[in-house]
Amino acid sequence: MYVVASAAPRAVGFLLLPIYTRILSPSDYGELSVALAAAALAIAVFSFGLETAVTREIFQLADDPVRRKRLILSTWTFLLIASLAAAAVVSVVLAPVLAASDILTPGRLALSLAGAAVFVGGTIVPLAVLRAENRLRKYLIINAASSLSTTVLVLIAVAVLDLGVTGWLAAMLVGYVITLIVAAVTFPYERPSPYDRGMVRASLRLGLPVMPHLAAMLTLQLADRILVAGLISTAAAGIYSLASNMALPMMLAVLGFGQAFMPTYALAGKVGHGESALEDTMTIQVALVSLFCVACALLAPSAIHLVVGPEFQEASSLTGWIVLGYGFWGLSQLPMNVITLTYGRTKGLVLVSGASALANVGLIVVFARPQGLEAVAIASAVGYAVLLAAVCVAALIKRARVEYPWRQLVASVAIGIVGYAAGALTTDPETLMGAVGRSAWIVATAVAMGLVVLGSDRLRGLTSRWSRSQASA
Repeated sequence: MYVVASAAPRAVGFLLLPIYTRILSPSDYGELSVALAAAALAIAVFSFGLETAVTREIFQLADDPVRRKRLILSTWTFLLIASLAAAAVVSVVLAPVLAASDILTPGRLALSLAGAAVFVGGTIVPLAVLRAENRLRKYLIINAASSLSTTVLVLIAVAVLDLGVTGWLAAMLVGYVITLIVAAVTFPYERPSPYDRGMVRASLRLGLPVMPHLAAMLTLQLADRILVAGLISTAAAGIYSLASNMALPMMLAVLGFGQAFMPTYALAGKVGHGESALEDTMTIQVALVSLFCVACALLAPSAIHLVVGPEFQEASSLTGWIVLGYGFWGLSQLPMNVITLTYGRTKGLVLVSGASALANVGLIVVFARPQGLEAVAIASAVGYAVLLAAVCVAALIKRARVEYPWRQLVASVAIGIVGYAAGALTTDPETLMGAVGRSAWIVATAVAMGLVVLGSDRLRGLTSRWSRSQASA
């Protein structure tokens, strides 16, 4: 449910891609992708890494509800003010630089950054707390408000009023303002009394080292389409952005499952709680990431051939590489969450994500022009592979050690590789029957992974105890 709630705003936009790709040209779509990339990067920067800090500290202060509430309200107040101030400063500083740009004008940048700041102020703290406290209903309300308001307003601006990229960004800003209002009512905002600067500074000390890491991660995710626009053309960036958006279900799955499992990793770091409970989470998490990777890599090319307009067909050859990269990212979340949430060791993480971002950007700069868009997609997968390797090394260096259920993890990944190979080699992505055949292979892969998960000794024990408790009730 948390995955669905987190994915809803982007999932609705994904379902409307056939409409948007017929209204916007590849060039317009490329310009939009650059503006949205700027907004996504701003969200990572303007949050100051406080999502990780709040999630961890909520469990550390579980026995002191007064200080816990003061932490939540003080941090939320800081984000409401600091994110808007940061957006204003960056907009003013970069306005002269972008004055002659046709891709990202100062006005579009200001709209993107303002939307990012409002989104950060309205969601980072309340959603982190609601996830940690397992308050699903209010979590769903805030996400539903964001999804419905932004989708409806964007549709009106783009499809009805024909306001193009600028209209899209303005509608997104208004939608995020509505989200902020709903969040402040649903998870009641109170002025902290007193405002605890000490607790905010402590949270920033934990969170700020994560911010460059998040920024580098966003660079890894978004630099490809920005570089494509500059090195090749905005039309090429539009095609590449469509391929990335067709891989969006995979990214949403990685993000959603990562957020949903964050409290489990944080709880494992609290004194008195064993780390062995993480084995179940890791087993399920890797199985789900592997399954979504297979499903998206097989179905995205079919969706492009069957649904999207002819000018975007080149995107079908790119999605598999982009999905593979997101798969590496999903696997890297296991050791990363152990480092940051279980052990609270956040310093130096930018070296990890920075290495992967540099690998990605370097490969794109070298190979984009001579080799084309497929080389860019491969560079994205390589960047995430470097991220996975670097995170594993960082976990060893920082001595962030837990017991991994290696047998189940390796089995899930191996089943995913076999399932994808079978689907790709035996079906045609350009036909409806091919899409049906690929769906059948996905179902078979899911069944095999389910057997792996249920084969876990700990999970079998949990299931048995749950069944006995239900029978007694």
